[in-house]
Amino acid sequence: MSTIELDVPVETGIDIAAFSERGPRGQNEDAYSIDQFASTGKIIVADGMGGARSGRLAAQTALEAILGTGPVASLDNVRQALVAADRAVAQYANVDPARYDGMGCAATLLTLSADRTLWLGGNIGDVRVLSRSTDGTVRLETRDHTVAFEEWEAGRIELDSVPSATGSNRLRRSLGHGGTPDVFWIPVGPGWSYAVITDGVSKAMRLDEIGSALGAGSASEACRRIREKIELRGADDNYTGVCIVVPPRGQTLVEHTAGNQSSRAARRSRRWLRMSAVPVLLALLALVGWNEFAFRRDATARLVELTTAIDSIRALLADKETESTVDSTAATERVNER
Repeated sequence: MSTIELDVPVETGIDIAAFSERGPRGQNEDAYSIDQFASTGKIIVADGMGGARSGRLAAQTALEAILGTGPVASLDNVRQALVAADRAVAQYANVDPARYDGMGCAATLLTLSADRTLWLGGNIGDVRVLSRSTDGTVRLETRDHTVAFEEWEAGRIELDSVPSATGSNRLRRSLGHGGTPDVFWIPVGPGWSYAVITDGVSKAMRLDEIGSALGAGSASEACRRIREKIELRGADDNYTGVCIVVPPRGQTLVEHTAGNQSSRAARRSRRWLRMSAVPVLLALLALVGWNEFAFRRDATARLVELTTAIDSIRALLADKETESTVDSTAATERVNER
């Protein structure tokens, strides 16, 4: 496993992390570069082909060639960088055609514009770029140059079926074989997040699942979620991804990261409070129950005492009434005698 978290200057306000895994293959033919983003603004992901040795060499050669080109200030510069990589891979393969027959790679270059408002990008093959806006909308920003993607464009298969469909491994264009790259631009949206992924990720996860991971709030957490999902399902290829998070408007990277950490700490604190409140509540309920029982017990005793007193008064009144009746009878008898 290889995971890199890049600390970029605060003024760029961009959080970047990456991972690359061998999966079940004998060698990892993917390669990526993010460590020169702070100085060049370039993010590159390449997926080699042509066998284990040739594929890795093709991907690494493409990375070095793109990094070796000048600053990228326009879509023409993006195209020129990828054309330079195409020539470099082809030249390497021509050194020993028998050994490096079929050597090539898919690749995507993403670079930050000078005013940091746009991603300028180019791709060839099936290394994808995804974006996730603040409302949770996930967009596939690139076009796969595969037979399977053409089937989706014709309306014959679903988009999420493309990476595993028949023809998904047949590239129409690739570096090292004279392929023409597509170029594009994407807004650098405050609060937006992005992913650059090889087909090993696309085959294991749906677009909405990747988008959900991109909503994690930090690039490293997004990478962790994607990697864990693929490991849980089981990969059938190398898989590599770069995740990018732009903090919301008005926040720096430091404030955004601190905000995420504060939110997590607050959630942990709330969980602790909920857990610690349970025994307190149980104790309070027990106390209230005991007091209620004690109150009822005392009230019952007082009621018995009161009933006894009432009975005593009634008995006393009855005695007085009897006495009064006797006295009245005696008096009547005396009057009659007279």
